[in-house]
Amino acid sequence: MVLGAILGAVTGPLIGGAASSLFGGGGGGGSSAGERTAEVFEPQEDEVLEDFVDNAFGLTNDVVNRGNLVFNNPERTAGAALSYQDFLNNQLSGVRTGRQGPITAGLNLQNFIQSNNLFDTDPEKFGGDLTQIQREFDKVVVPKQNEEQVRRAFENTFGRAPTGNELLKYTGRLEGGVPGYDYGQLVSDITQTPEYKDTFGDEGAIGKALDIYYGDRIKETVPVPESEQQEYQRPSLDAIRKRYGLGPDFGGYDVFKARQAGYSDDEIVKYLKQNPNYLEGKNVAGGENDFIRRLQDGTYRAVDEQGRGQVPIDRGETPDFKYQAGVGPTKEVITSDREYSFAPDNFTNKSRRLAGLKPIEDFTFTGTVAEIQDFQQQRRDERQYLYNSGLTSLQGDIDKSLQRIKDAGRERLAVIQGQYGMVAGLANGFFS
Repeated sequence: MVLGAILGAVTGPLIGGAASSLFGGGGGGGSSAGERTAEVFEPQEDEVLEDFVDNAFGLTNDVVNRGNLVFNNPERTAGAALSYQDFLNNQLSGVRTGRQGPITAGLNLQNFIQSNNLFDTDPEKFGGDLTQIQREFDKVVVPKQNEEQVRRAFENTFGRAPTGNELLKYTGRLEGGVPGYDYGQLVSDITQTPEYKDTFGDEGAIGKALDIYYGDRIKETVPVPESEQQEYQRPSLDAIRKRYGLGPDFGGYDVFKARQAGYSDDEIVKYLKQNPNYLEGKNVAGGENDFIRRLQDGTYRAVDEQGRGQVPIDRGETPDFKYQAGVGPTKEVITSDREYSFAPDNFTNKSRRLAGLKPIEDFTFTGTVAEIQDFQQQRRDERQYLYNSGLTSLQGDIDKSLQRIKDAGRERLAVIQGQYGMVAGLANGFFS
Protein backbone atom coordinates (compact mmCIF):
# COMPACT_ATOMS: atom_id res chain seq x y z
CA MET A 1 0.00 0.00 0.00
CA VAL A 2 2.86 2.40 0.87
CA LEU A 3 4.63 1.49 -2.35
CA GLY A 4 1.51 2.13 -4.42
CA ALA A 5 1.12 5.57 -2.88
CA ILE A 6 4.74 6.44 -3.68
CA LEU A 7 4.37 5.22 -7.24
CA GLY A 8 1.13 7.08 -7.79
CA ALA A 9 2.66 10.32 -6.53
CA VAL A 10 5.96 9.94 -8.42
CA THR A 11 5.37 8.22 -11.75
CA GLY A 12 2.73 10.53 -13.19
CA PRO A 13 4.54 13.87 -12.74
CA LEU A 14 7.96 12.45 -13.54
CA ILE A 15 7.00 10.65 -16.77
CA GLY A 16 4.83 13.54 -17.97
CA GLY A 17 7.45 16.15 -17.06
CA ALA A 18 10.26 14.20 -18.63
CA ALA A 19 8.35 13.69 -21.87
CA SER A 20 7.32 17.34 -21.99
CA SER A 21 10.86 18.68 -21.46
CA LEU A 22 12.61 16.16 -23.72
CA PHE A 23 10.22 16.18 -26.60
CA GLY A 24 9.03 19.79 -26.71
CA GLY A 25 5.63 19.86 -25.15
CA GLY A 26 5.49 23.68 -25.66
CA GLY A 27 5.69 25.48 -29.04
CA GLY A 28 4.07 24.58 -32.32
CA GLY A 29 7.10 22.92 -33.96
CA GLY A 30 7.44 20.24 -31.31
CA SER A 31 3.88 18.95 -31.29
CA SER A 32 4.26 16.36 -34.05
CA ALA A 33 7.50 15.04 -32.51
CA GLY A 34 5.74 14.73 -29.14
CA GLU A 35 2.93 12.72 -30.70
CA ARG A 36 5.41 10.31 -32.35
CA THR A 37 7.37 9.74 -29.10
CA ALA A 38 4.15 9.27 -27.12
CA GLU A 39 3.47 6.21 -29.21
CA VAL A 40 6.91 4.81 -28.36
CA PHE A 41 6.48 5.36 -24.56
CA GLU A 42 2.81 4.35 -24.43
CA PRO A 43 2.58 1.68 -21.64
CA GLN A 44 1.39 -1.69 -22.82
CA GLU A 45 -1.58 -3.31 -21.08
CA ASP A 46 0.52 -5.92 -19.30
CA GLU A 47 3.49 -3.67 -18.52
CA VAL A 48 4.23 -3.20 -14.75
CA LEU A 49 5.00 0.43 -13.93
CA GLU A 50 6.52 -0.54 -10.59
CA ASP A 51 9.29 -2.39 -12.39
CA PHE A 52 9.80 0.60 -14.65
CA VAL A 53 10.16 3.00 -11.69
CA ASP A 54 12.50 0.63 -9.85
CA ASN A 55 14.71 0.37 -12.90
CA ALA A 56 14.59 4.12 -13.50
CA PHE A 57 15.11 5.43 -9.97
CA GLY A 58 16.88 2.66 -8.07
CA LEU A 59 16.13 1.53 -4.52
CA THR A 60 12.44 2.39 -4.07
CA ASN A 61 11.46 -1.02 -2.76
CA ASP A 62 14.43 -1.10 -0.43
CA VAL A 63 13.47 2.24 1.12
CA VAL A 64 9.86 1.16 1.61
CA ASN A 65 10.93 -2.11 3.20
CA ARG A 66 13.26 -0.33 5.60
CA GLY A 67 10.42 1.98 6.62
CA ASN A 68 8.10 -0.94 7.21
CA LEU A 69 10.75 -2.63 9.34
CA VAL A 70 11.07 0.47 11.53
CA PHE A 71 7.34 0.95 12.13
CA ASN A 72 6.12 -2.62 11.88
CA ASN A 73 8.89 -4.60 13.52
CA PRO A 74 7.46 -7.87 14.90
CA GLU A 75 10.43 -8.32 17.23
CA ARG A 76 9.99 -4.85 18.67
CA THR A 77 6.26 -5.43 19.21
CA ALA A 78 6.95 -8.77 20.90
CA GLY A 79 9.51 -7.17 23.23
CA ALA A 80 7.14 -4.33 24.13
CA ALA A 81 4.40 -6.86 24.91
CA LEU A 82 6.69 -8.59 27.41
CA SER A 83 7.50 -5.34 29.25
CA TYR A 84 3.98 -3.91 28.93
CA GLN A 85 2.62 -5.08 32.29
CA ASP A 86 5.60 -3.57 34.14
CA PHE A 87 5.06 -0.29 32.31
CA LEU A 88 1.34 -0.32 33.15
CA ASN A 89 2.03 -1.08 36.85
CA ASN A 90 4.51 1.79 36.96
CA GLN A 91 1.90 4.22 35.61
CA LEU A 92 -0.74 2.96 38.07
CA SER A 93 1.72 3.29 40.95
CA GLY A 94 2.45 6.88 39.92
CA VAL A 95 -1.28 7.67 40.02
CA ARG A 96 -1.81 6.01 43.42
CA THR A 97 1.13 7.78 45.05
CA GLY A 98 0.36 11.16 43.50
CA ARG A 99 3.60 11.35 41.47
CA GLN A 100 1.53 11.99 38.35
CA GLY A 101 -2.07 12.64 37.45
CA PRO A 102 -4.38 10.32 35.51
CA ILE A 103 -4.13 12.38 32.30
CA THR A 104 -0.32 12.19 32.20
CA ALA A 105 -0.35 8.48 33.02
CA GLY A 106 -3.01 7.82 30.36
CA LEU A 107 -1.03 9.67 27.68
CA ASN A 108 2.14 7.77 28.63
CA LEU A 109 0.34 4.44 28.30
CA GLN A 110 -1.35 5.43 25.05
CA ASN A 111 1.97 6.47 23.52
CA PHE A 112 3.58 3.17 24.59
CA ILE A 113 0.75 1.13 23.02
CA GLN A 114 0.67 3.08 19.74
CA SER A 115 4.42 3.38 19.19
CA ASN A 116 4.84 -0.37 19.60
CA ASN A 117 1.81 -1.42 17.50
CA LEU A 118 0.27 -3.23 20.48
CA PHE A 119 -3.32 -2.10 20.08
CA ASP A 120 -4.07 -4.24 17.02
CA THR A 121 -2.83 -7.38 18.78
CA ASP A 122 -5.58 -7.19 21.44
CA PRO A 123 -7.84 -4.11 21.13
CA GLU A 124 -10.13 -5.13 24.00
CA LYS A 125 -7.29 -5.59 26.50
CA PHE A 126 -5.36 -2.44 25.68
CA GLY A 127 -8.49 -0.31 25.37
CA GLY A 128 -9.59 -1.48 28.83
CA ASP A 129 -6.20 -0.70 30.33
CA LEU A 130 -6.42 2.89 29.10
CA THR A 131 -9.66 3.40 31.03
CA GLN A 132 -8.30 1.55 34.08
CA ILE A 133 -6.04 4.48 34.94
CA GLN A 134 -8.97 6.85 35.44
CA ARG A 135 -10.87 4.19 37.36
CA GLU A 136 -7.85 3.69 39.61
CA PHE A 137 -7.64 7.42 40.25
CA ASP A 138 -11.33 7.62 41.14
CA LYS A 139 -11.10 4.54 43.34
CA VAL A 140 -7.87 5.15 45.21
CA VAL A 141 -6.82 8.80 45.03
CA VAL A 142 -10.11 10.72 45.14
CA PRO A 143 -11.26 9.33 48.53
CA LYS A 144 -7.90 10.22 50.05
CA GLN A 145 -8.05 13.70 48.54
CA ASN A 146 -11.55 14.25 49.91
CA GLU A 147 -10.47 13.18 53.39
CA GLU A 148 -7.42 15.44 53.20
CA GLN A 149 -9.59 18.41 52.18
CA VAL A 150 -11.82 17.90 55.22
CA ARG A 151 -8.81 17.54 57.54
CA ARG A 152 -7.20 20.68 56.13
CA ALA A 153 -10.41 22.72 56.45
CA PHE A 154 -10.83 21.79 60.13
CA GLU A 155 -7.16 22.29 61.00
CA ASN A 156 -7.09 25.72 59.31
CA THR A 157 -10.36 26.79 60.93
CA PHE A 158 -10.33 25.25 64.40
CA GLY A 159 -6.73 24.10 64.78
CA ARG A 160 -7.84 20.50 65.31
CA ALA A 161 -8.50 17.34 63.33
CA PRO A 162 -12.09 16.49 62.39
CA THR A 163 -13.96 13.85 64.38
CA GLY A 164 -15.07 10.61 62.78
CA ASN A 165 -18.60 11.90 62.34
CA GLU A 166 -17.34 15.09 60.73
CA LEU A 167 -15.19 13.09 58.30
CA LEU A 168 -18.17 10.93 57.31
CA LYS A 169 -20.46 13.92 56.97
CA TYR A 170 -18.26 16.13 54.80
CA THR A 171 -16.46 13.47 52.73
CA GLY A 172 -19.93 12.16 51.88
CA ARG A 173 -20.81 15.55 50.45
CA LEU A 174 -17.56 15.74 48.47
CA GLU A 175 -18.11 12.22 47.11
CA GLY A 176 -21.34 13.21 45.41
CA GLY A 177 -23.81 13.49 48.27
CA VAL A 178 -24.24 17.15 47.30
CA PRO A 179 -23.85 17.82 43.53
CA GLY A 180 -21.02 20.24 42.73
CA TYR A 181 -19.79 20.32 46.32
CA ASP A 182 -16.22 21.67 46.61
CA TYR A 183 -13.70 22.95 49.14
CA GLY A 184 -15.18 26.46 49.18
CA GLN A 185 -18.62 25.13 50.10
CA LEU A 186 -17.02 22.89 52.73
CA VAL A 187 -15.41 25.88 54.46
CA SER A 188 -18.64 27.85 54.15
CA ASP A 189 -20.59 25.04 55.84
CA ILE A 190 -18.04 24.89 58.67
CA THR A 191 -18.48 28.62 59.34
CA GLN A 192 -22.18 28.01 59.96
CA THR A 193 -21.60 25.46 62.72
CA PRO A 194 -22.28 26.33 66.39
CA GLU A 195 -18.64 25.60 67.23
CA TYR A 196 -17.45 28.20 64.74
CA LYS A 197 -19.78 30.84 66.16
CA ASP A 198 -18.79 29.96 69.71
CA THR A 199 -15.13 30.24 68.75
CA PHE A 200 -15.20 33.31 66.53
CA GLY A 201 -18.50 34.97 67.36
CA ASP A 202 -21.02 36.18 64.83
CA GLU A 203 -18.37 38.44 63.29
CA GLY A 204 -16.33 35.53 61.91
CA ALA A 205 -13.40 36.65 59.79
CA ILE A 206 -14.21 40.32 60.46
CA GLY A 207 -13.80 39.55 64.13
CA LYS A 208 -10.27 38.38 63.47
CA ALA A 209 -9.45 41.76 61.95
CA LEU A 210 -10.98 43.51 64.95
CA ASP A 211 -8.87 41.31 67.21
CA ILE A 212 -5.74 42.56 65.52
CA TYR A 213 -6.79 46.17 66.08
CA TYR A 214 -8.40 46.01 69.51
CA GLY A 215 -6.73 42.98 71.04
CA ASP A 216 -7.74 39.36 71.56
CA ARG A 217 -11.29 38.63 72.53
CA ILE A 218 -11.91 37.28 75.97
CA LYS A 219 -12.98 33.65 76.29
CA GLU A 220 -14.99 32.25 79.11
CA THR A 221 -16.24 28.81 80.05
CA VAL A 222 -20.01 28.58 80.17
CA PRO A 223 -22.29 25.68 81.12
CA VAL A 224 -24.18 23.84 78.39
CA PRO A 225 -27.86 23.26 79.17
CA GLU A 226 -28.45 19.65 80.11
CA SER A 227 -30.94 19.24 77.28
CA GLU A 228 -28.20 20.10 74.75
CA GLN A 229 -25.53 17.82 76.18
CA GLN A 230 -24.91 14.62 74.20
CA GLU A 231 -22.32 11.90 73.90
CA TYR A 232 -20.40 11.18 70.74
CA GLN A 233 -22.30 8.55 68.77
CA ARG A 234 -20.84 6.94 65.67
CA PRO A 235 -22.90 5.01 63.11
CA SER A 236 -22.95 1.25 63.56
CA LEU A 237 -20.75 -0.98 61.41
CA ASP A 238 -23.91 -2.54 60.02
CA ALA A 239 -25.18 0.88 58.94
CA ILE A 240 -21.80 1.61 57.31
CA ARG A 241 -21.98 -1.73 55.43
CA LYS A 242 -25.44 -0.91 54.09
CA ARG A 243 -24.46 2.57 52.93
CA TYR A 244 -21.05 2.29 51.26
CA GLY A 245 -19.56 0.23 48.42
CA LEU A 246 -21.11 -1.67 45.54
CA GLY A 247 -23.19 -4.20 47.43
CA PRO A 248 -24.40 -5.39 50.82
CA ASP A 249 -21.09 -7.13 51.64
CA PHE A 250 -18.47 -5.57 53.94
CA GLY A 251 -15.59 -4.57 51.63
CA GLY A 252 -12.58 -2.31 51.45
CA TYR A 253 -14.50 0.95 51.23
CA ASP A 254 -16.54 -0.05 54.28
CA VAL A 255 -13.28 -0.54 56.19
CA PHE A 256 -12.10 2.89 54.98
CA LYS A 257 -15.28 4.63 56.20
CA ALA A 258 -15.37 2.63 59.46
CA ARG A 259 -11.86 3.80 60.26
CA GLN A 260 -12.94 7.38 59.53
CA ALA A 261 -15.81 6.94 61.99
CA GLY A 262 -13.30 5.98 64.67
CA TYR A 263 -13.51 2.18 64.67
CA SER A 264 -10.32 0.26 65.37
CA ASP A 265 -9.28 -2.76 63.29
CA ASP A 266 -9.95 -4.97 66.34
CA GLU A 267 -13.55 -3.76 66.47
CA ILE A 268 -13.98 -4.43 62.74
CA VAL A 269 -12.50 -7.93 63.11
CA LYS A 270 -14.88 -8.69 65.97
CA TYR A 271 -17.84 -7.56 63.84
CA LEU A 272 -16.74 -9.68 60.85
CA LYS A 273 -16.20 -12.78 63.00
CA GLN A 274 -19.75 -12.37 64.28
CA ASN A 275 -21.03 -11.82 60.72
CA PRO A 276 -18.78 -13.87 58.36
CA ASN A 277 -21.58 -14.00 55.78
CA TYR A 278 -20.92 -10.31 55.04
CA LEU A 279 -17.59 -11.25 53.38
CA GLU A 280 -17.69 -12.23 49.71
CA GLY A 281 -15.37 -13.56 47.01
CA LYS A 282 -11.65 -13.53 47.81
CA ASN A 283 -12.31 -11.62 51.05
CA VAL A 284 -13.90 -14.59 52.86
CA ALA A 285 -12.09 -16.34 55.69
CA GLY A 286 -9.39 -18.54 54.18
CA GLY A 287 -9.67 -16.78 50.80
CA GLU A 288 -6.87 -15.16 48.82
CA ASN A 289 -7.52 -11.76 50.40
CA ASP A 290 -8.80 -13.06 53.76
CA PHE A 291 -10.04 -9.79 55.28
CA ILE A 292 -10.08 -10.94 58.86
CA ARG A 293 -6.53 -12.31 58.73
CA ARG A 294 -5.14 -9.20 57.04
CA LEU A 295 -6.83 -6.88 59.53
CA GLN A 296 -5.54 -8.95 62.44
CA ASP A 297 -1.99 -9.05 61.02
CA GLY A 298 -2.01 -5.33 60.26
CA THR A 299 -1.25 -6.03 56.60
CA TYR A 300 -4.46 -4.50 55.26
CA ARG A 301 -4.03 -0.99 53.90
CA ALA A 302 -6.61 1.34 52.41
CA VAL A 303 -5.73 -0.25 49.05
CA ASP A 304 -3.67 -3.32 48.27
CA GLU A 305 -0.81 -3.43 45.74
CA GLN A 306 -3.17 -4.17 42.85
CA GLY A 307 -5.45 -1.30 43.76
CA ARG A 308 -8.30 -3.58 44.78
CA GLY A 309 -10.42 -3.10 47.83
CA GLN A 310 -12.12 0.25 47.41
CA VAL A 311 -15.15 1.24 45.42
CA PRO A 312 -15.95 4.82 46.52
CA ILE A 313 -19.72 4.60 46.23
CA ASP A 314 -22.09 6.22 48.72
CA ARG A 315 -25.56 4.71 48.33
CA GLY A 316 -27.10 7.23 50.72
CA GLU A 317 -28.07 7.22 54.38
CA THR A 318 -30.30 4.44 55.60
CA PRO A 319 -32.79 4.95 58.46
CA ASP A 320 -30.36 3.32 60.91
CA PHE A 321 -27.38 5.45 59.83
CA LYS A 322 -27.04 7.90 62.71
CA TYR A 323 -24.13 9.91 63.98
CA GLN A 324 -23.79 12.89 66.26
CA ALA A 325 -20.95 14.93 67.69
CA GLY A 326 -20.27 14.97 71.41
CA VAL A 327 -21.30 18.03 73.45
CA GLY A 328 -19.96 18.21 76.99
CA PRO A 329 -21.37 19.97 80.07
CA THR A 330 -19.28 23.11 79.44
CA LYS A 331 -17.81 24.92 76.47
CA GLU A 332 -15.56 27.86 75.80
CA VAL A 333 -17.14 30.83 74.08
CA ILE A 334 -16.03 34.36 73.38
CA THR A 335 -17.67 37.29 75.11
CA SER A 336 -18.70 40.45 73.35
CA ASP A 337 -15.98 42.28 75.31
CA ARG A 338 -12.46 42.90 74.10
CA GLU A 339 -9.45 44.16 75.97
CA TYR A 340 -7.87 47.28 74.50
CA SER A 341 -4.37 48.29 75.64
CA PHE A 342 -2.92 51.76 75.15
CA ALA A 343 0.38 53.42 75.98
CA PRO A 344 0.72 56.14 78.64
CA ASP A 345 1.17 59.71 77.49
CA ASN A 346 3.41 62.44 78.98
CA PHE A 347 0.65 64.27 80.81
CA THR A 348 0.96 63.93 84.57
CA ASN A 349 -1.86 62.97 86.87
CA LYS A 350 -1.51 66.44 88.44
CA SER A 351 -2.19 68.12 85.11
CA ARG A 352 -5.21 65.87 84.64
CA ARG A 353 -6.58 66.78 88.05
CA LEU A 354 -6.03 70.49 87.35
CA ALA A 355 -7.94 70.02 84.10
CA GLY A 356 -10.73 68.24 85.93
CA LEU A 357 -9.91 64.86 84.34
CA LYS A 358 -9.60 61.51 86.06
CA PRO A 359 -5.99 60.31 86.42
CA ILE A 360 -5.21 57.11 84.46
CA GLU A 361 -3.67 54.28 86.46
CA ASP A 362 -4.56 51.14 84.39
CA PHE A 363 -3.62 51.30 80.72
CA THR A 364 -6.17 48.70 79.59
CA PHE A 365 -9.83 49.05 78.81
CA THR A 366 -12.32 46.18 78.50
CA GLY A 367 -15.59 46.64 76.71
CA THR A 368 -17.55 46.06 73.53
CA VAL A 369 -16.26 47.32 70.21
CA ALA A 370 -18.55 50.36 70.43
CA GLU A 371 -17.40 51.11 73.99
CA ILE A 372 -13.75 50.81 72.99
CA GLN A 373 -14.28 53.13 70.04
CA ASP A 374 -15.99 55.66 72.33
CA PHE A 375 -13.14 55.33 74.86
CA GLN A 376 -10.57 55.93 72.12
CA GLN A 377 -12.37 59.11 71.07
CA GLN A 378 -12.45 60.30 74.68
CA ARG A 379 -8.71 59.72 74.93
CA ARG A 380 -8.12 61.72 71.76
CA ASP A 381 -10.29 64.57 73.08
CA GLU A 382 -8.48 64.53 76.43
CA ARG A 383 -5.05 64.65 74.83
CA GLN A 384 -6.13 67.54 72.57
CA TYR A 385 -7.56 69.46 75.55
CA LEU A 386 -4.48 68.90 77.69
CA TYR A 387 -2.19 69.80 74.85
CA ASN A 388 -4.06 73.04 74.12
CA SER A 389 -4.15 73.85 77.86
CA GLY A 390 -0.43 73.25 78.07
CA LEU A 391 0.26 75.63 75.18
CA THR A 392 -1.90 78.36 76.75
CA SER A 393 -0.18 77.92 80.08
CA LEU A 394 3.20 77.91 78.44
CA GLN A 395 2.42 81.07 76.48
CA GLY A 396 1.32 82.80 79.69
CA ASP A 397 4.53 81.77 81.44
CA ILE A 398 6.57 83.05 78.52
CA ASP A 399 4.79 86.43 78.55
CA LYS A 400 5.33 86.83 82.33
CA SER A 401 9.00 85.96 81.98
CA LEU A 402 9.45 88.50 79.20
CA GLN A 403 7.75 91.18 81.28
CA ARG A 404 10.00 90.42 84.26
CA ILE A 405 13.06 90.65 81.99
CA LYS A 406 11.85 94.00 80.61
CA ASP A 407 11.18 95.43 84.08
CA ALA A 408 14.53 94.28 85.41
CA GLY A 409 16.24 95.78 82.35
CA ARG A 410 14.65 99.17 82.84
CA GLU A 411 15.59 99.18 86.51
CA ARG A 412 19.17 98.27 85.66
CA LEU A 413 19.30 100.96 82.99
CA ALA A 414 18.16 103.65 85.49
CA VAL A 415 20.83 102.60 87.96
CA ILE A 416 23.53 102.68 85.31
CA GLN A 417 22.38 106.11 84.10
CA GLY A 418 22.43 107.49 87.70
CA GLN A 419 25.89 106.14 88.33
CA TYR A 420 27.09 107.67 85.08
CA GLY A 421 25.71 111.12 86.02
CA MET A 422 27.43 111.02 89.42
CA VAL A 423 30.80 110.09 87.91
CA ALA A 424 30.47 112.82 85.28
CA GLY A 425 29.77 115.47 87.97
CA LEU A 426 32.84 114.47 90.03
CA ALA A 427 35.06 114.63 86.98
CA ASN A 428 33.92 118.15 86.13
CA GLY A 429 34.62 119.29 89.74
CA PHE A 430 38.20 117.99 89.63
CA PHE A 431 39.20 119.57 86.35
CA SER A 432 37.39 122.88 86.48
